[in-house]
Amino acid sequence: MVSFIVIGKNEGWRLDKCLSAIHYFARQEELANYEIIYVDSKSTDDSLSIAKKNAANRILLITGECNAAIGRNVGAKEAKGDILFFLDGDMELFPGFYKDIVDKDEKLIYPFVSGIEIDILHDKSWNYVESKVRRKFKEGIDQFEQTTGGLFVISKELWEKTGGMDNCQKKSQDLDLGLRLTSLGVPLCRKGKIWVNHYTQYYAIRTTSLKTVRYSARLARKHFFNIKAQMLLLSSNYSYWILHLCLINSVVYLSLIPMLIYLPVPIYRTYKIIHRTQSALNIPDEFIKRIKKDFLFLYYFFCFWPCPTKEEYVEVEI
Repeated sequence: MVSFIVIGKNEGWRLDKCLSAIHYFARQEELANYEIIYVDSKSTDDSLSIAKKNAANRILLITGECNAAIGRNVGAKEAKGDILFFLDGDMELFPGFYKDIVDKDEKLIYPFVSGIEIDILHDKSWNYVESKVRRKFKEGIDQFEQTTGGLFVISKELWEKTGGMDNCQKKSQDLDLGLRLTSLGVPLCRKGKIWVNHYTQYYAIRTTSLKTVRYSARLARKHFFNIKAQMLLLSSNYSYWILHLCLINSVVYLSLIPMLIYLPVPIYRTYKIIHRTQSALNIPDEFIKRIKKDFLFLYYFFCFWPCPTKEEYVEVEI
């Protein structure tokens, strides 16, 4: 049995597309035995009504603290299938790949697998801007990697072996799972085929909050002794480490010159953010925010030690 586990909060029309596409996918792929579990993180729109309209088998409403890790853990806990198919409520699934990931006995050929997403990008007001294939890929060619994302299929046995997602990790919890599975010798198998449309906003718009830095710092600390993980994280964390080295040199040599070496880094990162958002941003504000992020990262790396969150939820009557 396949358990489709969909998480969402205020997805609206995107959730409608997501759930109806799963039913269409199941018909096209001739899935005789499947279930849809929708886990809602306290939506204030009509998401629950949309889930009912689209015949979700079970609707679970988180009543305590909400994050993506909790949502996925709750869905997996209640799932009956031995195959867990995770996707976010803003994803529209395409048929045509299922027979490539299961054998004749309907078991996963490889226990941790995903595909390619097309990002349907919007601005802050949810006006369509453009569409982009998120990852480089060659049609039909598998790649093995540590990164995951909100779209993946995993055997329930492997999920339970890892203990599911770390619900302390409110950001990049999917990446944390991928890094842990890679350390167990099961990296993600990325199939060279498009699986979903992902209706989203520009990522820089959604990730400028300083509150998320603590989780980037915790992730770097958690996998500190994993060289492959650190090399992967370096592309997003390099400014933090450059600041750290400059600060150490400033203290050792009692000089501010090393800090002048650091300044071009936040300038460059500010330019990248503005360039990829293609929307009006306040350049001085973004520059100051970038510097704040770097200093906060170093602080949280040593000082942020969250406790696991209790996963509280109820089932919504259908």
